[in-house]
Amino acid sequence: MDLEYYRNFLTVVQAGTIAEAARRLNLAQPALTYRLKMLEDYLGAPILATKRGGRKVEMTEAGHFLYESAQYLLATEDNLKRKVMQRVDGTAGMLSLVLSPSTAAPFLRRRLIPFSRAYPQVTYRVEEVSISRQTELLLAGEAEIGVTNAPLLQQENFRILNKQQEHFVLAAGVSSERFGYDEAPVPLDELHHVPVVLSRGCAELFLQACDARALHPHVLSICTTRTAALVWAQENRACAVVPKQSDSRVRGLRTHPLVNPPLSVYRSLVIVRDRPLTKVAYNFLRFHDYLPADLL
Repeated sequence: MDLEYYRNFLTVVQAGTIAEAARRLNLAQPALTYRLKMLEDYLGAPILATKRGGRKVEMTEAGHFLYESAQYLLATEDNLKRKVMQRVDGTAGMLSLVLSPSTAAPFLRRRLIPFSRAYPQVTYRVEEVSISRQTELLLAGEAEIGVTNAPLLQQENFRILNKQQEHFVLAAGVSSERFGYDEAPVPLDELHHVPVVLSRGCAELFLQACDARALHPHVLSICTTRTAALVWAQENRACAVVPKQSDSRVRGLRTHPLVNPPLSVYRSLVIVRDRPLTKVAYNFLRFHDYLPADLL
């Protein structure tokens, strides 16, 4: 049955007369009467009765049931249409991302949360995984956007839309006396035999730099995340070598820039080259001014 017939029925009930309902619907009265008869035939029960006097109509018992059911049915249809349109224009739907673990917290605070406030109907699937797993998920189409702290495998298949340098810092407990209290730069040579904990995102580059200078820091642990590495420093068990971030101040710690040489990694936002974006992903990239001119 055409849903418009249910809308006609609701209008008749709300108007009180077929004549007034026909006026509101911009229909000829005989046409509206015909539609109501078709609806009754379809349902196999009378839904309206004419009051004494011949103008006013009232619902039968079946009509009362139909009135409640039709309201629910039409509201469901309207909601369905709204949700479909939201996905067409990208104001709803799912955004799938893969992040290097050390990038997750600042990316959520600075990028995902502001976008979520602007697009409250969007939902998210966020996975914090290794570079190799990020590569797999992006190429398989299970994620659209990656935020990496090292080059992805098969780099020729990816396009970098944003790239930011993050210098390494040495984090020490505020009560540690090893490097002073003024957060002055610390040369790499001063880490000879110092117990350090590394976040995985900077471990390889840091160890290569130490080997080049015949330095032998005591690597107590290599942690998956930056946050875990900082816990060791907070507890004064070791110093942590991690990428600096704009929200890098952590209670109980002070940070020293690492120098001679300065070390850094790049945090990159990437998509798969030549793959069409969903409208949600397009809106996210446009929201943060990450879209290059050829994708606008």
